[in-house]
Amino acid sequence: MRTIILTGLSFVLHLFAGPAASAAINGADDFNDNLKDEEKWSPDRTLGGGVLNEAGQHLEYTSSGTSFTQYAYRPWKLNKATYDTNWEVIVDLANTAAPTVADTSASIGIEVFAAFSSFTKSAFFELYASKNGNSPLERGFQSALVNDENFSGVTTSETTATSGSVRITFNAVSKVLTLYRDANGPVGGYSWTQQAAYGIAGSGGTNANGSWGLTGSDELIINVYGYSELFATPAGAMFADNFSAFSGTSITTSAATNVGSGSATLNATVFPSGADTNVVFEYSTDEDFLETETTTPQIIPGTATSTVVSTQILDLTAGMTYWVRAKATNTAGTFTGNTVIFSLPPYTLTINPSVGSVNSAPFSPTYDAGATVTLTANPPVGSTFFSWTGDVTGNQNPITVVMNGNKNVTANFTLPIAQAADSNLTFTTGGAKPWFGQTAISRDGSDSAMSGPILDNEVTWFQSSVNGPGQISFWLKLSSESGDVFEFFIDGIRQPDYTGGEIDWHQKTYNLTAGSHTLRWQYRKDIILFGGSDAVWVDEITFVPALDFNAWRATKFTAGELGLPSISGTNADPDADGINNLLEFALGGQPKDGVSDILPDCKVETIGGENYLTLTLKKPAGVMGVTYTPQVSGELGTWHGGSPHVFTIINNATTLRVRDSTPMSAEGNRFIRLMVGAN
Repeated sequence: MRTIILTGLSFVLHLFAGPAASAAINGADDFNDNLKDEEKWSPDRTLGGGVLNEAGQHLEYTSSGTSFTQYAYRPWKLNKATYDTNWEVIVDLANTAAPTVADTSASIGIEVFAAFSSFTKSAFFELYASKNGNSPLERGFQSALVNDENFSGVTTSETTATSGSVRITFNAVSKVLTLYRDANGPVGGYSWTQQAAYGIAGSGGTNANGSWGLTGSDELIINVYGYSELFATPAGAMFADNFSAFSGTSITTSAATNVGSGSATLNATVFPSGADTNVVFEYSTDEDFLETETTTPQIIPGTATSTVVSTQILDLTAGMTYWVRAKATNTAGTFTGNTVIFSLPPYTLTINPSVGSVNSAPFSPTYDAGATVTLTANPPVGSTFFSWTGDVTGNQNPITVVMNGNKNVTANFTLPIAQAADSNLTFTTGGAKPWFGQTAISRDGSDSAMSGPILDNEVTWFQSSVNGPGQISFWLKLSSESGDVFEFFIDGIRQPDYTGGEIDWHQKTYNLTAGSHTLRWQYRKDIILFGGSDAVWVDEITFVPALDFNAWRATKFTAGELGLPSISGTNADPDADGINNLLEFALGGQPKDGVSDILPDCKVETIGGENYLTLTLKKPAGVMGVTYTPQVSGELGTWHGGSPHVFTIINNATTLRVRDSTPMSAEGNRFIRLMVGAN
């Protein structure tokens, strides 16, 4: 919801332009490829940390600051909407943002600008979440007409829903923008309720009128936008999906109504666009319409504006599901609307808990039309309920559903950290906001642990305890401003490689000595600024207990073999692969599998025109009591290790990489080897 303060809005109104294109606005974007389609959208216009980004197969809005005005607008450019053509746009919206501080808000929607009026004239329609003063959080749809920075015809429809759809149509005859909402979104087909009508040629609107000064084929620019005031919008909270735009003759199939015993009313909205139009409905019991029934045609005159068409169908089968689509035919061709679904009672209720369970009261295999069912989500230990999706949306628990059709409902829970991070450790979490498991961003393509949505000067952490010796490793991803940091603590001591900023997935590994250790993963924000998603993700946490050579032998050989030095001894090579048991242990091999590809990697590296031998060893996890000593020689007789003969490039818990300090050109031959010893 926008605070209706003119100076705040003036930042928005003069920024947006888009190139003219062909004379029809037809086109769509479902955002499923998670990549911006540059042929469809102009460059984004942003202010104050607002960002639009395709993620999770939708167009997501985030804001990284708490300034008074933040926004991001994405102008549609594939085709243009003109003043002399009927057109309409539809987009699905979701807004689970939950501002808690007084006078903060966040919204997402569509805004239409008059392209040739210095962008001081527009109409917007949005799904908002707003905290006004000390009042409870409000949600709803809001619209307004903006003329030279003056708001008029402001309409607000409060709702508990966190998702829905909006539609804006333009009538080229009456010069009226009509705004529609559907609080249930596209599930089961759109069912539109008029929100407002704005005349842009001085008359015709039922809520407000303005004179935009357009003539002929002047262009109107359509933008999908996110907007926030004094609120940092977290990732996953607000997004748009399934954007579509079309002009000329169009037809939209709406949800069936009056569904009862053996009958239903089919509905559609047709835009004749100047030609007498024949409208029929096709309905079928299979989604591919292999066998269809067709209703009696209805004629809509070409002079009509957007017109609702309805017809009743009879002799339907109880409990059956039907697919319906409307068709419009005129001199311009045949136009097929979207498909909607309805079912006759008795109805079924399908519940899909992501984890945990859901109780339904009353419980029944089927329900009569109009029956009310109460759903209660029960999260498992270590998890919390997050939201309902499907045919019921929101975050109330319990929640009620009215059985006016077959219903499919999913209860979404945050995942336990151990499950999300693929770990068998036990974790606790704390700070200003707890860490939680989620599926939107992960390293393994499944799930990961995500930092809690903290504000400036706050901390969020999770921790576990392990018994060493051993090795702890995990994958880490950051998206924050540089002053914020991720920190890893071992027994309260922060490890030196703490970090912040924008860093993609990378692995961290630490060796732990014998004894009990407390491990803490922590994200800390500084006192000012926001950046990126202001979040950290951790995935694939692994603790490998360390073994010395004798303990390792006990896991690889039978009791009888342990008594035979020729099989289990230090220098024995039971699989005859040329690698003795000590080397198998130190290099992460198996003493009986005959595989010899565990040896260090030796290469030639060119530096300053000179060639040098290098050796790289990937250290296996869980190996204790072993020393690795690289050595070099010029004649295989005398070997030298350490500085200045060997230059260490990297030597940490996972990798040893060294380079011969003497170039190959200095002597006829150069050799490098790795000596392995057991303590």
